[in-house]
Amino acid sequence: SPTMVLELKGAFTRLWLYTSAPNKGTNASAKFGMPNTDVSDQISGLATVDIVPMRGVGSSFTLGDDRFVPITYKDTWKVVREIAEASGTPYNKPAYEAETKREAEELAKKQQPQPAPKQ
Repeated sequence: SPTMVLELKGAFTRLWLYTSAPNKGTNASAKFGMPNTDVSDQISGLATVDIVPMRGVGSSFTLGDDRFVPITYKDTWKVVREIAEASGTPYNKPAYEAETKREAEELAKKQQPQPAPKQ
């Protein structure tokens, strides 16, 4: 008879990236004729411009620096890899390849023809 009543798993992540756009400090908006948009040294790149007629359904066409997030696997995800390796679930290429192989074998097993049930 089953003995497990509840298997509860949880996770929490709070990732805050403080990044600067390549145009930081250049007052690019003022150079494009948009005065008073460069409010400080931290906010002084090209302001976001949304070009509505060029936008399709479910898409966005914007210009500006507010969406620049220079994350890298090597630096930004270092802590994620360290925690994964410490917990026994490494976050690296060999682990990815092993998981991909396991999933492919499982899919191949499911796609094999099943024997007809005996009557």
